[in-house]
Amino acid sequence: MTPPPLAAAPALPRHHVPDHGLVEYVAGACTDGAALAFACHLSLCASCAAEAAALEDVGGRILEASDGETMAPGALEGLLARLGTTPQLGSPSAETLASPEFLAACGLPAPLLRALPPADGWRTVIPGMRVVDLPFAAPGGAVRLVRFKGGVTIPLHDHGGPEYIVVFTGALEEKDEGDGRRFGRGDVSIRLPGERHAQRATPGEPCVALVVNEGALRPLTLRGRLLRAIARD
Repeated sequence: MTPPPLAAAPALPRHHVPDHGLVEYVAGACTDGAALAFACHLSLCASCAAEAAALEDVGGRILEASDGETMAPGALEGLLARLGTTPQLGSPSAETLASPEFLAACGLPAPLLRALPPADGWRTVIPGMRVVDLPFAAPGGAVRLVRFKGGVTIPLHDHGGPEYIVVFTGALEEKDEGDGRRFGRGDVSIRLPGERHAQRATPGEPCVALVVNEGALRPLTLRGRLLRAIARD
């Protein structure tokens, strides 16, 4: 009797948080949107999670060995307030959170599930793109869970601030003036102002991703400007 074929192992992330990003994340120096994106990636990437844990250990040893300093008035209260709102890395296997029914098939990591506001469905922004808005401050930008219809394209654009994208289902292809890259489950894409690119969700399965824009998108094509004009933000 022929044994059943073995199930393919899930693909590991290929695009990671850079070293300086991990240092900022561990030190609590990221914006809330960036911290959420990094926490989601670390929940799906064992290698980055291990590196972040090592950095936390080094930071703890340095603090233990350093002389104490007098804190400014209100510094402790401010730190505790930030710790209460900033997404932190936890053990994904140790925490099970229920997804809303309309998101159950998306395989969302715990940091994102903790950040989701009450919602009962997607909100259409432009044809082929639906969102759930997340309650994070992003002046001029937005922090959203986005569902791209398979095959939908976002025309060439620039950014008014850093952009962080973490993919959960499907895949997102990015093409810039140099080359193209493909982002699948767990991959993180980071773009800074001046890094222009176009995007396309691969045909077939919808692409669900966390998209953090810390500034307004700047469309560079007529089609992009038209989409921006009709967007239901």
